[in-house]
Amino acid sequence: MKQLKFLGAWAFRLLKYPTVLTITYLLLALLGALIPTGNTQISKEGEILIFVSTNGLHSDIVVPLKNPERDWLSKFSPEFQTYQNYEYLAFGWGDYDFYLQSKTGTNLLDVFNTLFVPSRGILHLDFYRQKPRTTAHTRPVGISPKQYQKLCQYLDNQIVMNQNQQLIKIENGYGKEDYFFVARGSYHLFYTCNNWTNDALKAMALRTGIWTPFREGIWFWLP
Repeated sequence: MKQLKFLGAWAFRLLKYPTVLTITYLLLALLGALIPTGNTQISKEGEILIFVSTNGLHSDIVVPLKNPERDWLSKFSPEFQTYQNYEYLAFGWGDYDFYLQSKTGTNLLDVFNTLFVPSRGILHLDFYRQKPRTTAHTRPVGISPKQYQKLCQYLDNQIVMNQNQQLIKIENGYGKEDYFFVARGSYHLFYTCNNWTNDALKAMALRTGIWTPFREGIWFWLP
């Protein structure tokens, strides 16, 4: 009972001082980014080239649309066969409500709800006509076929399929080549889109930070 009162008193103090909570969160994010996990250093060289991309806040995993290990187009309904000549597919995961509302504009309440109210996840998939160019916001990662199979397993586990074993489309995305799909998982302050992307790297045993709610935690380990 005495310990519970002690912890309760400290919890109350932290709630009274949101600045302390913010600093604590940022320090944890820094430590999580610097503490490594995985035994394979990330390289630009490999039999299969994937990419990690960002818009500055959000991050995606970009994979070949079709190769000997996986034909992702087979996971889509017939309407998506128009993309058969495209080369890459970007997987992004995030907050369901925020993603859909961001198409028409967001406000501070939307941001608050995204961070502090756990909500279901959603997949945002974007078809690329060509292999992405390496830029400050798009980094190549070379992997082996075995590692790619591990990545595919991870992505498979994030997808909700219909009875025909196809992705379930929610609605069109921001442009003509991107869409939203039903996904597993819950988005919250301690599991963000960047944690999700980082978990994709972890699935391949690549060396990265142990906990990366911000994209900088991922970029620190990329070549």
